[in-house]
Formats: sequence, structure tokens, C-alpha cells
Amino acid sequence: MWWQWLIFGLIILMVPVGLYEIKKFVEKRINPTEEQNKIANQRFAILCLFYWLCDCFYMTFIINNLTWKFILGGLIMVIIFYNLTKAFIIGDSQLKFGLIQDFIIGVALTIYLIYIIPNESLQQVVIPIVSAVYGGLLTLVGVAWTIRKSDKDRKEEEIKKAKPVVFISSLETTSVDSKTLIRKVLLSKQNKGTLKKSDNDSSCYNLHYILINNSDYSHVTIRGFVINKDYHLYDFGQVLPKDATILLINDYKFEFKGKISYVAILIQDMMDNLYELELNFNLERSKYTSIITIKVNSGIELRQTSLQINPKEI
Repeated sequence: MWWQWLIFGLIILMVPVGLYEIKKFVEKRINPTEEQNKIANQRFAILCLFYWLCDCFYMTFIINNLTWKFILGGLIMVIIFYNLTKAFIIGDSQLKFGLIQDFIIGVALTIYLIYIIPNESLQQVVIPIVSAVYGGLLTLVGVAWTIRKSDKDRKEEEIKKAKPVVFISSLETTSVDSKTLIRKVLLSKQNKGTLKKSDNDSSCYNLHYILINNSDYSHVTIRGFVINKDYHLYDFGQVLPKDATILLINDYKFEFKGKISYVAILIQDMMDNLYELELNFNLERSKYTSIITIKVNSGIELRQTSLQINPKEI
């Protein structure tokens, strides 16, 4: 029938268009990194080829060719089992939709391929084999889920144990003694691209001295600071030993366009997890220059950062 071939052709055209629109929609929401874009493009190509293969399987109904139904249907099943195995090994939470899709397609396709076997004796042989495969698959799912849950709980416990315990002291109420580590810090050259370029609407800022106290729990590394959603790394990480105090002298100025509503210190623990220590601050404009000083009063909350930072930059 002509309308069946029309559907076949429309699916070929609509698959890449639909996947491309979904990809663009997701990119607008999460603002992906270069590495994430690369992975997304690979998945786009793989999904496009998979749906085209499914469309070719649909074509076998049009031409009514039993041989090609088994060939293409078997190829789809191989791909589905490969995807399921890969998902269990990697443990990627982003593949949940793909797992559900593959499971539904796999079960439906298995039932259909068994149903169209022309030899009834062969059907009786295939059914227990397929049942054993699916039973083993379900067992594998349970074991994999248990192991992954155990690993996740253990990792979360380790992160909690390594979480930094640091405090910000006000220079107005706390004196700097001889035990205080004094460090002059500069911005990293490789990170200057994240700074806002100077224009007529931007202002010049300077981050004032920051006095940071570490507990006797573990050492931490001060990596930089965060302004709104923009991170700036120091040229060298400043290690803060246990039960020590460091005075950071931020020896730089930067241009920033717009209102500053959030300032935080970027801290790395001994497991290389990154945290943001949100700061309570106020802005002071100089009477003699156009520089605005970000004066830190205290710390507010320490949380794991949601920023996408390239590990090579740290």
C-alpha cells in the first residue's frame, strides 16, 4: 500500500528532526560543556541509526518477507542486549529512559519473533531458551542494582567524612597573629576567559582580604571564588592545613557586568570534591577610585558545587 511506504519515508525524515529538537531543548536547560556536547552528538547519531533500523524492520511488514523480519529483528535484539549490558556496567542514571525503551521493545519483539516461527516444534525449543535468558537478565538487574546501591551509599558516606569544616572570620573582630598563614593570590591565566570583558555597563571590583579558619578535621585547598554563576580560579591552590588560619590577599581586580548577588569561596577536600562556601558580604565603593570592594563579613553555608568545571583547570 502506498500509505505504508509514505509512513516509512516520514519516519526516516522525522527521526533526525525530532532528536535534534530534543537535543536543542536539553542544551538550553543545562548549558552543557564541550565534553557533554560531544557525548550528546554521539548519542544522537546512535539513536538515529537505531530508529532507522526499527523503521527498516517495519518495512519488512510492507514487503512481507519473513527472512528479513528475523534478520533485522535479531539485529535489533542484539543491539538492545548490548545497550542493557552497557548500562549495567557503566551505571549511568541518564540511561533510564533508554533502559525502559529497550526493555519494552525487546519484550514485544521477542514475543512477535517467536510467534512468527513457522515450525511449531522449533517454537517449543526457543520458548524455554528465551525464558531462561530473560530470567537471567532479571536476576542480573537485581544483582547490579544491589551492588550499585551499595557503592553509592559507600561513596556518599566517604564524601560526608571528607567534607570540609571551615569558618570565615571578620577582620574587624579577629586579630591576625604570627601563626596565621598569609598568602597573596592571583587569578589563573587559563581562567581569565571566564571574566566579564570590560564595557560601558561593567564595574571594576576587588575581593577584599578573607580570613579562613580550618578545623582539626582534615586539610583543604582553596581553589578560587565564585561570583554569581561564574567561577574564577587562583593561579595556585592554597593549601590550608588542619587547625590553621589563612589570610587570603586577593591581589587582582576584575570587571563584572550586572549586579553581584552571590559570592562564594571554592574549596576542594582531600578526595578532590569541590564545595562552595557562600559568603555574607557587602559592597563598598571607594571615594577616590571607581573600584568597588567586595567586603566579606562571614560564611553562610557550605555545599557541593553545581558548577561544571573542567578538572584540567584545577
